[in-house]
Amino acid sequence: MAARAPVLGKVLIVDDEVDTADMLKKILQLEGHTVELAFSGREALKYLGVEPLKPSVTLPDMLILDIMMPEMDGITVYQKLMAAAHTKSLPIVVLTARSQNQDSRLLSLSVAGYIPKPFDVKDLCAIVNGVLVNVEEKRR
Repeated sequence: MAARAPVLGKVLIVDDEVDTADMLKKILQLEGHTVELAFSGREALKYLGVEPLKPSVTLPDMLILDIMMPEMDGITVYQKLMAAAHTKSLPIVVLTARSQNQDSRLLSLSVAGYIPKPFDVKDLCAIVNGVLVNVEEKRR
């Protein structure tokens, strides 16, 4: 059986570390994805039409969300996204330097996946592709 071609999609990366965000963007663009960046939780919420509320915005197909950010951490961003009707079904992959065992708050998140820092490029691409395949299947 032939390998399945990757599903291409629009990905929003939320990470306060510019170098990490840029590296993720380049990797995913090389895979053929459209990638946008937000460097803070507030910037992500604005982009996604959560704060201020604009539910008519065009959403990405998925979100890669760093947990440890200053000002507003990724868990707070996650909670605000789950509280907004237009973003509560947005697939979120958590990017974190902590394991689920180190941060018990991660266990309460219903997310599409986890990407540990430092990340492996093959694992990153496999997780993103898996999420986008699920998104595509739900659209059918």
